[in-house]
Amino acid sequence: PSGGQLAEQAVFPPLFLYPAGADALSTSQIARDLGYNPDYLERIYKAYFGTTISGDIMNERVKQACHLLLHSDFNISEISFLCGFARVEYFYKVFKDAKGVSPKSYRNGLSRYGMNTL
Repeated sequence: PSGGQLAEQAVFPPLFLYPAGADALSTSQIARDLGYNPDYLERIYKAYFGTTISGDIMNERVKQACHLLLHSDFNISEISFLCGFARVEYFYKVFKDAKGVSPKSYRNGLSRYGMNTL
């Protein structure tokens, strides 16, 4: 199928997103499940959505982490794992790069001010 047909067939949900835990979804896994070469699938996805699969996966993980930080009692290590990060140190780096604050600061700062935006 052509790129447009592939995107329409797969009807890429904002990502048929990652299962929780260390076996988090990857571009390679998605490509394997759909029967496509990972590089080809990444090119088609980027052409169709203007972003990469791995970038969308990471954005969704951070969004899920924000929700859990504000609406759960899980500790940060548990949240890291639940959002698909194998190492909590990497989670801290990705989260801070995305949000500009550490997960702990995000949880403490936003809950202190009654803010619950992602």
